[in-house]
Amino acid sequence: MRNLARARTFVPVSDPLTVPTRWVKFVVAIFLLPICAILSQTFFTAFARAAVAQRLWAAEEFWFFSLGAVLWLIAFFGLPRPILIYVFGHELTHALWVWLMGGRVSRFRVGRDGGHVVTDKANFWIALAPYFFPLYSILAIAVYGGLSLFVNMQPYGRWLYAVIGVTWAFHFTFTC
Repeated sequence: MRNLARARTFVPVSDPLTVPTRWVKFVVAIFLLPICAILSQTFFTAFARAAVAQRLWAAEEFWFFSLGAVLWLIAFFGLPRPILIYVFGHELTHALWVWLMGGRVSRFRVGRDGGHVVTDKANFWIALAPYFFPLYSILAIAVYGGLSLFVNMQPYGRWLYAVIGVTWAFHFTFTC
């Protein structure tokens, strides 16, 4: 006895309500605009109060941070750019965020022409991490904190601000 399958003609049923992803993103962006405006106004108000009422400009920390940022800008525009250091930090940030999100990194490549990380996980945070996570600044703070467990680092606190100024300016110049 043979089992013959009957040929059936299937008519695809179209989804009655399909909205393009681009439209959804646009609508979400419109709704996020007021939130961005409120947060921006709050930031600039807090900064203005700190600058005037708390004399931010007179603080030693501000001047050491500014010194570090200016020194980096002089180096950035006056010396050959350390592309390899930037690419390494960029790809390492991707890898760190992959690990934070529970993924695995199977390949890590860095070169003067760019780099890449091969992983089993990808998402919004991993993709954008190098742009909002200043790896070298975090590393400087971690080294300072680690050393302070064994050595009195308080006399070198102002130099931490200078190093953070250099590393944030590094992050800013290569990210923008």
